[in-house]
Amino acid sequence: MKKNISKKNHNFWVEIVSILILLIVLGSSIFFIYYIKRTYSKKVLEICRSINTGIEAISIESILQEELSFISDYISRIKKVKGLIISKINIFKFENGSLSIISSTHEENLEKDKIKEMLKIKSQDFKETDDFLIYYLPLYWEVNKKSYFLGIIEIFYSKNHLYSEYYNYRNFLIFVILIITTIVSFLIYFYILVNRKLEEKMEEVRMLSLTDELTKIYNRKKINQSLTDEVNRAKRYNTSFSLIMYDIDHFKQINDTYGHDIGDTVLKNVVKVVASNLRITDIFGRWGGEEFIIICPNTKREEGYKLAERIRNTIENFSFPTVKNLTCSFGITELISSDDENSILRRVDD
Repeated sequence: MKKNISKKNHNFWVEIVSILILLIVLGSSIFFIYYIKRTYSKKVLEICRSINTGIEAISIESILQEELSFISDYISRIKKVKGLIISKINIFKFENGSLSIISSTHEENLEKDKIKEMLKIKSQDFKETDDFLIYYLPLYWEVNKKSYFLGIIEIFYSKNHLYSEYYNYRNFLIFVILIITTIVSFLIYFYILVNRKLEEKMEEVRMLSLTDELTKIYNRKKINQSLTDEVNRAKRYNTSFSLIMYDIDHFKQINDTYGHDIGDTVLKNVVKVVASNLRITDIFGRWGGEEFIIICPNTKREEGYKLAERIRNTIENFSFPTVKNLTCSFGITELISSDDENSILRRVDD
């Protein structure tokens, strides 16, 4: 017997498109943040290059004369214009094959490993930590086409100050994206939920229009539709089907004796007994009153007869509440080439 309630047909494509829109919004947002980061990174690099060039130009004089006033004044001017971008500067002088620090710092004595590492720096080098961008500027003095290594400048740039504008912009952008994503997600969810509820209601209404209210199996309208479909299918593919009709014997007497409530209970119990003997492909419905019809696709008359006989015996031997025993009368026929839905119905009724 076919299921009385079909699967809900949700709008699959609407859900897919909605998810794609959400993914596009998130993907575009991530790309935009990445693009802004690259833009600010280039801007930061230009700032550092500019400052490095100025420090490198004046620090040769500082190294030679061990005068730090030049670079101190320069740093003071930078701080007035750009804030606390430079956190610290170390100036290392090269003498007797080693480096010594001449700027004021807590690093009074350099470790040998750091000296060896810094002596390997031959051109501008760059290192990044969680808090700083660190630039290393080796200083050379050109005299008579000869180059003399004077020392190294180590500059600590504060990432918090260099990227402060970017961090503020990024955090604001992330906040806006989260708000937009939340709203869009809610709207998509709300649309899908409402759409599903609407589909469920429409399916429920549709099934109610095709279902017998008392027995919860198909009604006469649905049986007529199914019978027309089966006749057309059988003729198109040169197959056949059997049609079974049965009614409950002396049903009026049951109503008169026990009342219509018991009569309704008898109808529902008989339907349960019959349904338990049917295949999932069989179509079972109430034709009217105590009459019922079973459409058995791809079933010859002999097979239909065996099914009808099995159902008849089951009902006859079943003990029903209150009425105990009852019987049913069956008609069975098979579709022939000249049949339409009306002729096969007349024949099974006869």
